[in-house]
Amino acid sequence: MVHYLLARLAYQNQIIATSLQAIRRALDEWSNEPEWWVLASRIYQSKDATLGLPNITFSVSCLDQAVGLEPQNWKYHHDQGEIYLEIGEYLKACQALEKATQNNPDNMEGWLLLAKSQMATSQYELASLSIEHVLESNNEKEDALMLRAELQILQNKPEEAHETVKSILSVKPEDPIALHLLARSLEAMNKPDEALAVLENVVDTFG
Repeated sequence: MVHYLLARLAYQNQIIATSLQAIRRALDEWSNEPEWWVLASRIYQSKDATLGLPNITFSVSCLDQAVGLEPQNWKYHHDQGEIYLEIGEYLKACQALEKATQNNPDNMEGWLLLAKSQMATSQYELASLSIEHVLESNNEKEDALMLRAELQILQNKPEEAHETVKSILSVKPEDPIALHLLARSLEAMNKPDEALAVLENVVDTFG
């Protein structure tokens, strides 16, 4: 317990070398506490080249241990999915995030990450359902609409994407991501001159 507490406090203060050494000792002494594995996973994601970090392989392995000890904890599956999505393991991300959202349907961030993973694996119908789940909850609405527009472009529905983006811009008229999606939808609608004008405006505004 002492080494785990030391690891946690050192990590909170970004003393990575101490936190890494302490969590290794803690897990050598007691390996049946899932939160200890979760902390180890976070430490292994730290950026410190002198320690060989980040080490995503070790980070994922630690989360596997946490999931094995407490498979109903949605947060562990969520963290797994987030890492898998980041490193491009999209099918594994889908599997982990499906479990996360099943165990906690109110986890809207999990549904958005699941939709991104489903889009990356061309599971467009499932991605649409995940996005709609978020929109129906009325949480994370703008992020969900952004994803919906991107999905509509991938599905070759640029007119629908254009309408979705316009609804976003009615609330956030200078959002650079929405403007980028607007340009993509215009290009897909065979309106390259309008798409170019939008992008030039983005460059002039945001550099």
